Amino acid sequence: MGHISIYVNGGSRQPGCALGQIATIFGTQTAYNSTTYDASAIWRMTEYQNKACSHWRAFFLFLESIGREKSSSLAFECGSYNEFLAGNCFSNASARTSVGYYPNLDLVSGNVMRNFYSAATDRIPFSTMGFKLNFRLQSKTENSNSQAKRGTLTARIVGTLGATDKLTITSEIIDLTPGAEVSLYFHSKHQTLGAIQAVTLEWDAVPNPFLPLDWMRKHYIYLAGDLQLTTDHGSLIRLRPSRAQILENEDLTATVGV
Repeated sequence: MGHISIYVNGGSRQPGCALGQIATIFGTQTAYNSTTYDASAIWRMTEYQNKACSHWRAFFLFLESIGREKSSSLAFECGSYNEFLAGNCFSNASARTSVGYYPNLDLVSGNVMRNFYSAATDRIPFSTMGFKLNFRLQSKTENSNSQAKRGTLTARIVGTLGATDKLTITSEIIDLTPGAEVSLYFHSKHQTLGAIQAVTLEWDAVPNPFLPLDWMRKHYIYLAGDLQLTTDHGSLIRLRPSRAQILENEDLTATVGV
């Protein structure tokens, strides 16, 4: 424990560290296997995993951050890792720090110890950027066909200089209830996006297993108003959807309003 303790991915087992030697021999990619290390992947990955993959990850996270202050992951002060995953600490602009070589030393105060949490990917480069997406679903009224649904969501963030991959932004199946406020916190590998221009949203319905006809019908959810995207640097972006109705497995694009 130090003045600033940073727990990456909760501080225990790291993503990409679960595979054993047999999987490694057959070429399955793990945390150590990237385009930089492919030439010697088999013996290096085996050695790496045998020397406590998760423990060594701290070294590589620190090494990767040197000379990359602007692209290092950010960590947020939070009461627990579960609160961090829920996005409850994401908007605390006064309590964030870079992971690795460039910590925010202004956060150090006397003998006070503070806990911060961050996310990392499963392979080099490990740094990430975080987002929080908020939107509201239409309430059930005489003029709206909004109904309770369950499902998962994916999103793609588009900027002037690049775009993310399609990201799974729900860690599990969620309830999509008419009138509900939906708030989703998620991460993407760090990359240069430029000014964010749009978000493409898609959802996958999970039909009721006890209602056979539910598997045969089309499923929709209905948005009420704009989407709100918050970046890990505190920028707040409002995006106007092209329509309110979203058919399952069909993209909806929301763009920055003029």
